[in-house]
Amino acid sequence: MAKKKGNDSNFEGIDVQSQDFFAELCKDTGFELVTENEVMNGRDKTPTPFYVLNCILGGGLPLGIQAEIAGNPASGKSTFSYASAGDFLRKYPNGVVAVLDLEDSLDLVRLQQLGVDTKRVLRLPSISLENAFENLFKILKKMASAKEASKEDLKLFVIYDSLDAGGTDKQHSQIEQGGSAFGFGGRYDGKTSFTKGKYWCSSKIS
Repeated sequence: MAKKKGNDSNFEGIDVQSQDFFAELCKDTGFELVTENEVMNGRDKTPTPFYVLNCILGGGLPLGIQAEIAGNPASGKSTFSYASAGDFLRKYPNGVVAVLDLEDSLDLVRLQQLGVDTKRVLRLPSISLENAFENLFKILKKMASAKEASKEDLKLFVIYDSLDAGGTDKQHSQIEQGGSAFGFGGRYDGKTSFTKGKYWCSSKIS
């Protein structure tokens, strides 16, 4: 007797609340049961300064992501980022922090007050976005080489403070030629102030 269209005999008599049912659903597909997939739970995480946020995120932000901290001026974006870097360094003894200081505002005393181990912090002074990323890629390659040579589990925490403050090579060239700097380093929020985002990411070096 021909099988009815859409009917699958593998489900005949199966309890839809059993694990056999879910296993059959995944069979011959790319799906996996989350109980058998530890992609997120198995990833290292770095805590944030906020206990509640860490609870919501399951212990902090997973390594290998990029996050944006956005808000009005003086709302604590940099403080949050640098305090997170301090937590990162305390959790990972082989961790390194790299700061792309595009606002030229990194304060050593402030970092120390936030509990950051400043001996493990690298700073790239104010520079164009292209130059900032060119130098960041050099650090990434050196970290990868160091990991391979030392066999240590190195981790890198990067802070972009902030991406919209650095300006591009073209903008720098225009200013050097006497052009206007209006609109350089900021996004108008439609009200009364400029908003700037702090970007940071943490990564396993592979």
